[in-house]
Amino acid sequence: MNINMNSITALAVAASLSGAAHAQLAPELVEQSNTQILVEHIGTQPAVIRPGFFGPTPNIASPVSIRGRLHFIDQNDAIYRAGGNGKGQIKPMLRLSDELGPKVGQPPEGLDLNNRQAILNVSAGKNDTHLYVMHTSNTEPVGNVPIYRLPAPLSGECFSVGNICDDLFRISPTEYQVLTEYRLRGGELIEPRMIATFEAQSGPTHHGGGMLTLQDGRILYATGDALYFGNEGRAAAQDIDEITSKLLIIDPQDGSFEVAAVGLRNVQRLMLDDDGKTLGLADIGGVTAEEINFASLVDIVDTSEVENFGWGRNSDGLAREGTFYVGEGIAGVGFSEPPALGAAPIPEAGFIQPYAEYGRDDKEDPNGGRASSGPVTSGRSFAHIAALWSDLASGKAYFSLDALDQQVTPVYLATLVNENGERFGGFNSFAGLFRTDPRMFRFPNGTAGVILEATGDFYRLTEIGNN
Repeated sequence: MNINMNSITALAVAASLSGAAHAQLAPELVEQSNTQILVEHIGTQPAVIRPGFFGPTPNIASPVSIRGRLHFIDQNDAIYRAGGNGKGQIKPMLRLSDELGPKVGQPPEGLDLNNRQAILNVSAGKNDTHLYVMHTSNTEPVGNVPIYRLPAPLSGECFSVGNICDDLFRISPTEYQVLTEYRLRGGELIEPRMIATFEAQSGPTHHGGGMLTLQDGRILYATGDALYFGNEGRAAAQDIDEITSKLLIIDPQDGSFEVAAVGLRNVQRLMLDDDGKTLGLADIGGVTAEEINFASLVDIVDTSEVENFGWGRNSDGLAREGTFYVGEGIAGVGFSEPPALGAAPIPEAGFIQPYAEYGRDDKEDPNGGRASSGPVTSGRSFAHIAALWSDLASGKAYFSLDALDQQVTPVYLATLVNENGERFGGFNSFAGLFRTDPRMFRFPNGTAGVILEATGDFYRLTEIGNN
């Protein structure tokens, strides 16, 4: 592509102006707290290191508890399973490469799984005999599998530099998220059956990937907006006939789906509270607010009324991020960001507003990046904390105290304490690394945990009070 430098300069200036314009439009500052979280090391997940957007790193997702076993996900390469609550031997169920030992399991034929998200996520299958896996393939599956396509470009929805105008959903090559059912035999995943395929855009775009199996056997899946940073989700995020920015309920029998919710930017994990009645998710922000959302699972799966989390161009022309209105911005590839235009009313009819939100600025780290991760609830681990989550970029741990049916509840900063009684401001300083990408989960026994993507180390988390 021939890039016009004058256009790049204009994009950069616009980014600066939009940042200045919404400097005062931000969530309330995170509140300081004396609450401490004991962080106890349990084990280390194996992981292959491969190049990625942030350099050569592991690519680990939150572990998943399925029927009393903890399942670990190396998105680069493998699915592992441990006995008990993570303390047993960690064994591969599916391993695509031979970098850490012989290949294990049988992936679908005809897929090119040589990428950073070859295994995007997993969830429970039928009884103890099956497992669902969302693969990412560089090539389109062949066979009788329904394929759901990315949106067609609309007039004016393009990335324009100089005289070049490209479809925003196809700036990078198309890739394919392939939902696959495996049969479990002798600790390995075999006999894959591809269920459905969802187009996505490769590269550092928003892939989503949150996934869990409902009690009736259907699969709840979160798609990303499939766009680069600098967009507000566009019209497709709010269009019920498009697959981007949605919560989908997929029927594993035939690959058909219903839309449960619209307006999600990049939800990488779905979780249920201790009672299994409330759905929790973190939506990574792009303008002013990181969102933590909780919603009744009954309301979510009732598709007679589609829920709206706000991201994307609504009927008034504005997206919502947290409790803020977001404008269109400039369609660029990391050169700009949409502007925050104002504060939305609380509540706002027709929208699910966040349970909690925090911003790009706080008293300790005014220039730090933000990308929400989590949340986790645990009556066994927390005496007062209602929900705990972390931030992928800063490594800090945040919590709330209010019931999960509240809106825009205060956010508090937690102090981490290791087994020697040493205190830390976040997981980055705890591990002595610039960035750890902490990812929350719950152990099979109901206690809270976190895995550090940078190292594969996983820990149990326990509230130990105010000291």
